[in-house]
Amino acid sequence: MTLHQAPPAPPPSDLLARYHRALPRLAVLLRGSGLLVGPDRWQNVYDLLLALNAQGRLPQRSADLEHLIAPLLCRSVEEQRQFGERFAHWLAGLEPDLRGSETEAAATTADTDTPPQPPPLPHLRRWLAGLALLFLVLAGTLYLVSHPISTATLTVVLEQAAPVASVRGRSTPAATGEQRG
Repeated sequence: MTLHQAPPAPPPSDLLARYHRALPRLAVLLRGSGLLVGPDRWQNVYDLLLALNAQGRLPQRSADLEHLIAPLLCRSVEEQRQFGERFAHWLAGLEPDLRGSETEAAATTADTDTPPQPPPLPHLRRWLAGLALLFLVLAGTLYLVSHPISTATLTVVLEQAAPVASVRGRSTPAATGEQRG
């Protein structure tokens, strides 16, 4: 006897991954318009998208998401109105193939899409060089503060250097005993 096992869940589709990358921008737009949506409600949205993807019913057009996620994010008629405005603004900023046509469902283009490139790091070498220079300046300052040179040590070093200079044929006021007037 074998037990009936549920088929394994399909791997996340490219469309699902693209929705997951695009939804944080919608969250920022909603927050900017004063519509505060807690993380628990966003978790409900992501759970819904995962369930729809597992059932093969994930909307191909982002415009079809509005009627699915609005009830999860809005608590009043006024919030639904604000959400509709912000959703339209968010929809306008999406990639054309993710946004989809208003009159017909867009075909998936997962096989022709190139993976998104991460944004370039802003002058990473300059930042690292600046940090290294700052570290060296701070280390040098810390060393000089913790090891001050006393005038007695400096006098001893200069007196020891004077005989060496006279041996080499140079006369210094300290070596010849001359005094400046």
